[in-house]
Amino acid sequence: MTARWLDLTPAQYHAAVPPGEVPPLSHSLAVELLNRTPLHARRKWLARGPSTPHSEEAAEKRRRLEWGTLVHSELLGGVDDRIVIACNDTGLTQEPFTDWRTKAAQAARKRIYEDGRIPVLEKQIRDARVFADKVRGKLRDVGIDLEPNEQRFNEQAIMWGEDGTPCRAMFDHVDLRKGLVLDIKTAENAHPERLKRSVIDFGYDVQAAAYTSALEHLDARLAGRVRFALVVCEAHTAEVVIVELGGDFLHLGRQRWARAVRTWARCCASNTWPGYPRSVRLECPEWAIAAEMRAAHDDNDLAVHAEPRGADDAADPPEGDEDDGSEEACF
Repeated sequence: MTARWLDLTPAQYHAAVPPGEVPPLSHSLAVELLNRTPLHARRKWLARGPSTPHSEEAAEKRRRLEWGTLVHSELLGGVDDRIVIACNDTGLTQEPFTDWRTKAAQAARKRIYEDGRIPVLEKQIRDARVFADKVRGKLRDVGIDLEPNEQRFNEQAIMWGEDGTPCRAMFDHVDLRKGLVLDIKTAENAHPERLKRSVIDFGYDVQAAAYTSALEHLDARLAGRVRFALVVCEAHTAEVVIVELGGDFLHLGRQRWARAVRTWARCCASNTWPGYPRSVRLECPEWAIAAEMRAAHDDNDLAVHAEPRGADDAADPPEGDEDDGSEEACF
């Protein structure tokens, strides 16, 4: 399969797959397959589109994701057609809602979700625009310009094949002249040490492998020259960390992406999507044994160095007044 650009908007790219069809493998489906099972990956594509959160925790997670989508869209030029400003449609005029407190606003929000889009208020758009301007300025300080031209594209979808398996992706930003792919992320905490865990949990190593492969399939001259980087924006401060993965992460990502491609191809060929095993025997992980050994060692050290106390010592009151009305702090 020859790699090619796809003329798809974000809404079209993220739309539900028609019944009976199996979508091309994407980074997000690969991560679901790797971190969980092929059955979970299948459920993910069948359930594409918004879902109703059933807890406050789920609702808060959706709010964070939607804020990230808003920032993402504003940074890339407001190109995400999934975002819709909720309005009060009277039949004659459309007045944007200022909050979600009224039944009319809540009904409008529900309709937009049911249409597979993201309802927002005008104030949220303004806030995201201010945030994006701060981030954009910091990127320009290090020589990164997200403005598209004949060699730079935003929100660009691509299709390619991996050993006969159809794959697809949507680049946030790609610069063909530099062979550079950028992916925009928002995070509650952008400290580099915290991001290491996120790379594994969210499969950014797999994303790097997939997106690099896509660009190399599109233009063989870029083989070995593609750079993939995450632009991580801290949600409450607009601090920016540009993250490139080290050699071990890149190697791990290539291995995991290749395994996902093989598994996906096998499941598609057999139309079999296995889930978790029905029963397992869990062995104690090495880190838990090591932690207990360290705790036992520390406990023994405390016992050895503790000073013996006699009966008279135990009866002595603490120094100072017997009752001065103060309380001793406990840690």
